[in-house]
Amino acid sequence: MLAVNRSVVIVEPDQLAQRKLLRLLSAEPGIDSVRCCCGYRDGAHTVSRHPPDLLLVGADAPLLSAALPGGADAALPPGVVLTTTYAPELAPLEAPLNLLFKPFDATRFRAALARIAGQEAVPVLPTVHWLLRLARVATPCAAAPLNGYGMPEWLLADRLRLDPC
Repeated sequence: MLAVNRSVVIVEPDQLAQRKLLRLLSAEPGIDSVRCCCGYRDGAHTVSRHPPDLLLVGADAPLLSAALPGGADAALPPGVVLTTTYAPELAPLEAPLNLLFKPFDATRFRAALARIAGQEAVPVLPTVHWLLRLARVATPCAAAPLNGYGMPEWLLADRLRLDPC
C-alpha cells in the first residue's frame, strides 16, 4: 500500500491501539521507520523533528471536534489517519476524513492506508499546530513507556527500524 522507504509516526494515547497499529504496520511493505508517541505534545515534537510520510493519530469521540481543523466540514492534513471510537454519526465521515474506527482489523487498516495512498506527505507546520491543539484539550497519557520506544520489545518487527521520539 505504501511506497518504499516511508516513515510513520504513531500518536496514540491508547497503548493497546498503539501496539495493534505497530503490529499491522510491521506487515506492510515499504515502511522504513516508525516512531511512537503516547501524547500529542510528544507527537508534535516528533513530527517537527522527523517529518513522516504517514501519521496515525488516536483521538476518541469527545476529542474529535478538536481533532478536526476548521470543524467537521474540513479535512485532516494529507497523510493523516485518525483512529477513533465508532459512533454512528461519524460513519459517513469515515472515508472523507480518513477515519479508522476502533476496534479495527487488518482489512480496515489497509483500506485506510489505501485512501491516503495518493496523498502528499504530511505537512509539518499545520500538523504540529493541530497536534498542539489536541494536546491542550486532551488528558495526558497516563501510561509510562515500556521502554525507550514506548512499547514492549517483542512487538518490534525485525525489519523495522523503530526510532525513539
